[in-house]
Amino acid sequence: MNRRRYLGSAASALGIAVTGCLDQAGSASDDTNDSDDETTPDETSFPGVEVGNVRATPELVAMNTPDSIGTFGDSDEQYVVATVSAEGSSAPEYGAFELDAGGTTHSPDEDAGGMNGHLWTFESPYQTRFGSNDSTEGWIAFTVPKPLDGESAAITWPGGDRSLDSDAVDYLARPPTEFEIREFTAPDSVEVGEEATVSGTVENVGDVDGTFVAARNRSGPWVASTPDGALSIDVPAGETATWERSHTVDERHLDREDGDNLSMRFHFRCRSDDLTRKVNIEI
Repeated sequence: MNRRRYLGSAASALGIAVTGCLDQAGSASDDTNDSDDETTPDETSFPGVEVGNVRATPELVAMNTPDSIGTFGDSDEQYVVATVSAEGSSAPEYGAFELDAGGTTHSPDEDAGGMNGHLWTFESPYQTRFGSNDSTEGWIAFTVPKPLDGESAAITWPGGDRSLDSDAVDYLARPPTEFEIREFTAPDSVEVGEEATVSGTVENVGDVDGTFVAARNRSGPWVASTPDGALSIDVPAGETATWERSHTVDERHLDREDGDNLSMRFHFRCRSDDLTRKVNIEI
């Protein structure tokens, strides 16, 4: 589906901020806006454009079914994602943006974002609605090699540019690394009103520092499947990092006739693993 034309909703899948939603704890970001540095507009310029919330991440977390999220990206690639805001007729096409780095120009990736183009923190992709006075806002994404060569990088569009800060450029210059899941545990059972806590440990088994990215989903007892947040953790080379996530079983489950068979499952998806742990619910 053409990302420029998709007007996403997926309201049930949004609204959780990580440690809940994609906590870009390990991704380099730069949230300032340099719109004052734009060039003087001419007939091909778009003076109303603002680009901010620029982030670099080794993988994207996005919808992979109507009711679950997954990770996207190979080990030899990474992403630069930013939020674009423009006013009405001052809205350039999605493809008018470019990422310039190390003398190489990268076009925006129109297939980024998984199902329906929804990224887990950035929500809907950037739209173009010429002839409208409505504000146009959404994300743009660039797929670039990992590592990315160059001492500087900038997102450009006709009449303007937005430089990435040095931290983001250094982050993009990191080579790939490898991770292994050392632990993924959950209790065998919990009672109604108690928290079921699932935890995991990941090890960076490579030679360089890296960022581990994963997607969490949950099924049962009241839903077939729902996103349960995403994970992004910086892990130095040779070290481990631990995370946990809790869900409280509420009193709605007391009304279930099949109470003796109630359960829920925590699903954990990353590039190398797809793990599930079942938790029985005692009433």
